[in-house]
Amino acid sequence: MSMNKLMTKMYPVRITIEMQKVLEEVFGLNYEQVAGLDFHVGKGYNILKDSTTLMSPLAMEECSNQDGMPTNVQLKDCSSFEVKFESVEDTKEYVIKRLRDLKIQVNEPINFNAFQMNFRNGYNIGSSKIQSFNVEQRIRQVVVQKPFQLNEEFITELNDLPSNDNPRDKIVVRKWEAFFEKWGMYVVVGQYMGGSVTCHVKVEKEQSVEDVQFALATQFSFFQGYAEYDFSNSDTHRNIKKGISSIHTTSLQWEGGNKETYKTSLKHIDRSDWKAWVESLEYSPVPLSTSLELYPLYLIAAKLSAPEADNRATTAKSNKAGYCFHEDSVVLLHNGKMKRMKELVVGDKVMTLDSKGNLVEDEVIAWLHRLRIGQFTFLKINHDLGELVLTPDHILFVGKNRNPQYASTVSPGNKLHFFITANDRKTIIMTTVLSIQIVNGTGVYAPLTYNGRLLVNNVDVSCYSTLNPLKVMGHDLMSTHTLAHVAFLPFRMAYIFGLDINNDEYNDGTGIHGYARWLMKLNWA
Repeated sequence: MSMNKLMTKMYPVRITIEMQKVLEEVFGLNYEQVAGLDFHVGKGYNILKDSTTLMSPLAMEECSNQDGMPTNVQLKDCSSFEVKFESVEDTKEYVIKRLRDLKIQVNEPINFNAFQMNFRNGYNIGSSKIQSFNVEQRIRQVVVQKPFQLNEEFITELNDLPSNDNPRDKIVVRKWEAFFEKWGMYVVVGQYMGGSVTCHVKVEKEQSVEDVQFALATQFSFFQGYAEYDFSNSDTHRNIKKGISSIHTTSLQWEGGNKETYKTSLKHIDRSDWKAWVESLEYSPVPLSTSLELYPLYLIAAKLSAPEADNRATTAKSNKAGYCFHEDSVVLLHNGKMKRMKELVVGDKVMTLDSKGNLVEDEVIAWLHRLRIGQFTFLKINHDLGELVLTPDHILFVGKNRNPQYASTVSPGNKLHFFITANDRKTIIMTTVLSIQIVNGTGVYAPLTYNGRLLVNNVDVSCYSTLNPLKVMGHDLMSTHTLAHVAFLPFRMAYIFGLDINNDEYNDGTGIHGYARWLMKLNWA
């Protein structure tokens, strides 16, 4: 007999923790792994379907402890409950609320047609007379320990993805869609365990949904033993009792805990019943999925997507300025107008040069680094058609072949690619570097476009900074710009599929984007 079954058979007599230890040590009784049979942590999460994937990007180690949870998770005791009873106008509002509950932001405007979410219990169309509610009693929090261990199959399939990420290439996009379908867009790194109760409520004509919501919240607060809801004082709580008695519910659906404690109707439950059920969750909890802690897959993929090299790290030198431009630098917009760097926003349409030197329209998709205050050191590159101010470690394209070089390696006489408009014709010409000065300035800015390039003060430059080139027998195998662009591939693909890559949650106050900061910490062997 398992410990779980013995505790169920002995109900309502409770077996204390001390007695459980004796039964385990002397008689060899063990717990059946209940919660661990369907845990979510480590699995991928498809936000379009609001569900976990079958495959787990993280490698989760098997365990035979009380809850059957993997060994590479941390269990934290907690005691809380949540009543979910929300009204929405339509499916679109439901999608927005559900994403907000999961702390997920998506780029505006939202493509609601891409979402295939089914309404969860506790979310209701406001006009419906039948409303569902869901109550979760949480007794334990499960958190995956860092550093994350990755599934070998996930590593293989990530490395097999096409390096071409052209959103207009349908074959490439389908391969990425299949990858996200299998592995998700996020990974579940935290969840709660405990039990849940769901039910449907009929809203009568004389009632409002708000009245029912208040009555239910009051009822479950009373179950928890809150003193302010002591029903023994009938004079004080007559109206509350009336509201609760007017709630018409269907049979309750219970998950977790001892089945002997289950009641068929809300009106048949009292405090002692609820307490007995909560206590039984200790030896028979289930995974709860209303609130999950999700981690972006593109951050986990960052380490794998970066090509291998010796002692390789993205660095931000130049007085810790990182890879940035001065606030007064200007960017060429798609309409031919110029915009100051400090005024640029995500979503702005800009003109850039592609890898072949053709003028193309692009978009600002994120800020790799943006810090509006502080004094920083820049290089002012004077050329015969103007000037360019940027940090020493920033990459720009030099010479006829557009070789990527750090600004600190540029010398007088070098040629830069410069955009001009003459006689209504747009063309690229060469301009010669005349001199280079060290200057100080306020703020640092590094926007990221989809193709990783910009026209800053009409000069062809990269969006990236220091990444030492790959070498084979002393020769460069991959340029600094190409290496950085490859490293940011998962980041750009996340943007294509509508994931929010500009969430402040992953910024630490330095102004450096979380993904860029992640790369800066890596040392690839």
